[in-house]
Amino acid sequence: MGYLVLSRKYRPKTFEDVVGQAHITGTLQKAIESGRVAQAYIFSGTRGTGKTTMARILAKALNCATGPTASPCNSCEICTSIDTGQDVDVAEIDGASNNSVEDIRELRSNANYTPARARYKIYYIDEVHMLSTPAFNALLKTLEEPPAHVKFIFATTEPHKIPLTIQSRCQRFDFRNIGAEDLLGRLGWICKNEGIAAEEGALALVARFAAGSMRDAESLLDQVVSFSGDKITVEAVESVLGVVPAQAMSDLLRALAAGDTKAALTAIETVVGAGTSSRQFVAEFIDYLRDVLVAKSCGADSKLLVRSTGEREMLSGDAGKWSEEALVYAMGLLGETYARMARSPQTRGLLDVSIIKLARVDDWRHLAELVRSLRDGTVSAGETTEAEKQPPFEEPAGGPPARAASLGERAWEALVTAAKTQGTLVAKTLEAHAHVKVDDDKVRISLPENFALQQAALLRNEVRDALEAALGQALDRKVRLEVTRDASNGSAVVEDRTIVQRRKTLREQALLDPAVRKMMEVFDATFVDVEE
Repeated sequence: MGYLVLSRKYRPKTFEDVVGQAHITGTLQKAIESGRVAQAYIFSGTRGTGKTTMARILAKALNCATGPTASPCNSCEICTSIDTGQDVDVAEIDGASNNSVEDIRELRSNANYTPARARYKIYYIDEVHMLSTPAFNALLKTLEEPPAHVKFIFATTEPHKIPLTIQSRCQRFDFRNIGAEDLLGRLGWICKNEGIAAEEGALALVARFAAGSMRDAESLLDQVVSFSGDKITVEAVESVLGVVPAQAMSDLLRALAAGDTKAALTAIETVVGAGTSSRQFVAEFIDYLRDVLVAKSCGADSKLLVRSTGEREMLSGDAGKWSEEALVYAMGLLGETYARMARSPQTRGLLDVSIIKLARVDDWRHLAELVRSLRDGTVSAGETTEAEKQPPFEEPAGGPPARAASLGERAWEALVTAAKTQGTLVAKTLEAHAHVKVDDDKVRISLPENFALQQAALLRNEVRDALEAALGQALDRKVRLEVTRDASNGSAVVEDRTIVQRRKTLREQALLDPAVRKMMEVFDATFVDVEE
């Protein structure tokens, strides 16, 4: 027999062997033991998480000569033929290449026949979401009322593409990405069985690149073993997978923390010159920065890190040189660079520009310290003048503005208070532009002629009801609100003059403020304008 790759040689054969999917194996075992096996299942999840393996184990559990049993024997003829995918009663169908309505009609026709030798006829359709709409429709009736001897298992990486009419007739199990600890444990067990000596960091690197996929982890391990033989080192894994060494990442990060642009660009040239593409470098550098951020936030011994002991110490050292804010800024900047590289032929230039920006992170740190000092009040606010003490837009003493004199101070205050609960537009319109007049049970609000939007806001049912209720309570009688627009209302002109004066006052206050002067000094800035 020829060489068997590790992912096939160590494919789990029982529910207990499956790694990282205890929520599914436990449920299926109990269903078999209690005789509550569903007519159809959907196995959804990313690649390499065990969907096909679980389907074969379930098929063996149902058809084993000693079954149905939660622990198939794996030695009878049926079990061995299912393991190799050659059993006549267990059909494994590729949904991508058998997706037409004619294929499903053939399946339906064959499903009516009883199994040749097993207990159940089982149809396993991989990538079932690739079936056409007519094919799904043809499958629907058989799936709803299948023969007693037929079971369906559907596997997919995109469950949202399966029609709801199909999903509602199946039990769905979502396969999770396999955790780093489970991957490391499995890889270590395989190496032990194969007589392979592997460094801790080497297996951690393989597990990190597998990204939750057991099949990917085993395939990568197979590739590394072919290169390095019975002894796997970190350098061998980095060479085979084309990984940027963690030490190179750390050296670059330290150069950036020191603001040494020359050393940073030289470090990049060394890595890129060895064959790593600029875009791949950015992706791996973002990954390293993420680990530095985790080390700083959660500690270098956190389970969130899939790193060797030496690399954890390296991450801890790098975390001490960067603040969380700077790390977040760096990851955001590199993320934008990575996206721009997909649209530009000058990827190296984009990388160099980003690195130069990161080399100025010390300036960014000073900005963070300045902001903290302003927030904490370290920069004194200084003495305030009498003009500065005057509240903006303060109404003159002696009651409400002249435009609302006929309403009375108490009713005006009630009206403004109710308006503030209805939004800024309503409140500002009444305070700055409205002329109010009371005529028995009517309260007329006059707005400038060009205030159509503000008039519509005041006439909304909920706004009008709130204002009428407030006025009725203040005036001790039921009133009706009217809102009109009048060309003679000169409040807009008055307001324009008020805004000019207000902006002038704000400019004067801003120029006298020590915090503003400090910001202008730090950034060599010129005062342009001020806004509320």
